[in-house]
Amino acid sequence: MGSQVFVLGAGFSKAVSCTMPLMPDLGDAVRQKLAAHLLPSAADAFGNDFEAWLSYLATDQPWLSPAENLRNRAMFLDVSGAVEAAINEAQQEATKGRMPPNELSWLVQHWHSTQATVVTFNYDLLVEDAYLHWRYQKLGGIEDLYRLPLTPVLARSGESLLGGEPQHAFDLLKLHGSVNWYYSGLGDAGDTIYLGFDPVLWSRPETASSIQRDEVVYGRPRHRDYLIDKVAMIVPPASAKSNYYSNLSLRTQWRAAADALDRADELVIIGYSLPAADELVRGLLRTATSRLQRAVVVDKRGHDVVKRLRGLLGEDVVVDESFAEAEAPLDLYVKNNQ
Repeated sequence: MGSQVFVLGAGFSKAVSCTMPLMPDLGDAVRQKLAAHLLPSAADAFGNDFEAWLSYLATDQPWLSPAENLRNRAMFLDVSGAVEAAINEAQQEATKGRMPPNELSWLVQHWHSTQATVVTFNYDLLVEDAYLHWRYQKLGGIEDLYRLPLTPVLARSGESLLGGEPQHAFDLLKLHGSVNWYYSGLGDAGDTIYLGFDPVLWSRPETASSIQRDEVVYGRPRHRDYLIDKVAMIVPPASAKSNYYSNLSLRTQWRAAADALDRADELVIIGYSLPAADELVRGLLRTATSRLQRAVVVDKRGHDVVKRLRGLLGEDVVVDESFAEAEAPLDLYVKNNQ
């Protein structure tokens, strides 16, 4: 098997646990959290189109006054915080059991053994925690997964943190950020991104230490003093994202994704629908897949994704739709590849 790149969308996390939200679910959760602050027409005018509403809030509208545009901007930042809270609560519910699902455990070990590149648009920590659950007796943490110059948050406490030799984990490229990355918000392109504590969600085996579990609530560290002036780096699901991509560290993620795709023989897309509005990702797949020979679609809505993917990649790439429209496509893919 040649070099593989996996692309994960919200449907991947939904396949791991039904508690994880798809876009309409996320929009509903955010509206509930912000119900006391929403003007009646602010969100209702966009119905269930959460992305359209966020794009409206994020962009200055020429028919609105400067004050109204600033209020929209403030609401956009409130929505970003509500997205973080909704994801943290969903993953806390998703990980009440003692073990990650078998298909996720298998994928993490497969990615590690093949040194695959995993590109994800998800903010959650399900992949990271499954990795930690598997590697709990070995050296290394989730920082070994990230191709990002992250600074440990305890560096802000004055502790001297010596970097160890990085483990040879697979690359997890989180192109829309993560609920355990923290920064100052939009502004300085060189703003430092801090790595919060490792997630401890699924129960560890009895021999594992329980100390770290007491340090985390809903994926956020208890040591909030070190993050009082920081916000989670998550790129909201709005079409207007260019301001976020000015951050040089986040741009590094995208460059690494393009490099991995350019070297890949096979692309596996799990739970990502390739929406027409996501021109950035579509452009990435059009221009950074020069060696690609085969693509696999793992998705309940797979036939539509297959059509879109064939339009992007051209006739020279074989698109496997064996796992398209299956009742449990992720389970079927894992069983066929074990």
